[in-house]
Amino acid sequence: MNSAYVRFSFPDVYQGFAEGGGIATATTEGLTLEFQVKDSLVGMIKSDVRKIAIPISELHSIDLKESWFRNRLFIRVRNMATLANVPGSNTGQVELRVARSDKTTAQAMVSILTLSLSERKLADLGRQGLTT
Repeated sequence: MNSAYVRFSFPDVYQGFAEGGGIATATTEGLTLEFQVKDSLVGMIKSDVRKIAIPISELHSIDLKESWFRNRLFIRVRNMATLANVPGSNTGQVELRVARSDKTTAQAMVSILTLSLSERKLADLGRQGLTT
């Protein structure tokens, strides 16, 4: 089973009053986000580590937007409830910032998940073709 993991941070958690980040792990089965949020004023109040599993069947798309200053992963899901507990999620999408040093790993993550999504769509089309 192929897998890749990348460190990430959330942009503007709670309008800048908190910061958060964690590790995203991609496999052919889906994506897992493990993260923690802490206040940005004192830095002593931390949330528990949260873990959100997104099965490949719930993943709609994942895109890496690269620029000179930052790399951003955009994750879209099929059901808004999937990302309900993820800071910064909005209408079934969340943005994760990735350090430039982790760009290659983020590209591998996108490749693994995009391939898995394509294979799932092909399998669904094959099942539809058999039943029609």
